[in-house]
Amino acid sequence: MKSNAFIDSIRDSSAVRLLVDAYPSYLSYVDRDYRYCFVNHAHEIVFGVAREAIVGKLVEDVWVPRRLRRSNRTSTAQSLARASAPR
Repeated sequence: MKSNAFIDSIRDSSAVRLLVDAYPSYLSYVDRDYRYCFVNHAHEIVFGVAREAIVGKLVEDVWVPRRLRRSNRTSTAQSLARASAPR
């Protein structure tokens, strides 16, 4: 997993970690390779999956059944490209 200054600061700062974990809505950070770098406590509660089971894994490995992963990879990339395109 590549280093990211923002994510590293959350991991390394207990004060920031407490603040982000206290946020009532679920938060996650997924890198450009679609790998989870961070999830907060609300994310664990809402989805019922411990952060240790998510962080470091690809989004599709966490949520998409194995038989659907190849087609999901293509549609996810297309959706994210559309979302980040200038309007």
